[in-house]
Amino acid sequence: MNKTNISLLIPSPDEYNVAAMPNKEEVEEIIKIQGELRSLLGETIWLTSPNTLHCTLMEIICNVDYLDKTREEHFLNWYNNYNEITRETIAKSQPFSLTFNELCVSESAIILKASNPEPFNSIRQALLGSIKLPTQTKLPPSITHCTIARYNQEVNLDKLRVKTADLKPDIRLFIKEFDLMKDLGPDFHPTKLETYNLSK
Repeated sequence: MNKTNISLLIPSPDEYNVAAMPNKEEVEEIIKIQGELRSLLGETIWLTSPNTLHCTLMEIICNVDYLDKTREEHFLNWYNNYNEITRETIAKSQPFSLTFNELCVSESAIILKASNPEPFNSIRQALLGSIKLPTQTKLPPSITHCTIARYNQEVNLDKLRVKTADLKPDIRLFIKEFDLMKDLGPDFHPTKLETYNLSK
């Protein structure tokens, strides 16, 4: 029997990533879906806080043990070498919209999945061809998504999917910039360090 994985709210400092951050109106639309999830699943889940809702373009420093340097040292090395390359690479692309119209319930999280990820993925691939991530940093995800909930309890995954089958999100995010964020994780107070604008 497939079961959910419990995700504890344990702080993990000095994480950095490049992400698309929804605006106030877009966040409100996501919160509506989260409210429907809460009504259906109750305390089985915990919800991603509004200030940390995001779509990851790529992680720079993630929640792993870096053996040769501290996380901060790895980040500073990346920043000094690749911050401007990241800015220039992102600036070559035009603004675009993402449509999140699929709710996916997996063992580790509940996510909103975009049906038109091509522009997002193209920028990601261009960046990967221009920069180098620390060896132990996880490669960027292959899908364009926004994590909206994780689990407090170990429960039957199939039953959750049945309960949420009628949820039909239709959320559009307009992407005109990406942000370099620090500590963009659960139970954190994230900090925006840089903004990388798409072409105007």
